[in-house]
Amino acid sequence: MRSLFAAAALCAALGATAADVHAGYLSAGELRRLFPGHFEAVWKNTLSLSLEANADGRLAGRTWFASDKGTWSLRGNILCITFGGWKKAKCGPVKQVGGWYVSLMRRDGTPRLKFRRR
Repeated sequence: MRSLFAAAALCAALGATAADVHAGYLSAGELRRLFPGHFEAVWKNTLSLSLEANADGRLAGRTWFASDKGTWSLRGNILCITFGGWKKAKCGPVKQVGGWYVSLMRRDGTPRLKFRRR
């Protein structure tokens, strides 16, 4: 809720619109063209893994030492993912930064997930 108020205050202070705040995020159509697919990914800037997002919503993640299964879904322009040990889905908009897509942003603006097509 604080982030919503902060965004509204920022818009008011700068004269920006809500669309300006979300500029740069992929649209629902762009996400549908990106998913399903095979991706090289980095979780929390430390763990490299490969992701396979299947058309039926299944998700498989593999590192050099472990693997896990989960699900992925799109809710408009929001990507949601879950893995076996998670209590609930992690969801967020996706932005392209350089050759990577980033999502699931922390409060400090750093991405928990970055990925690119293989």
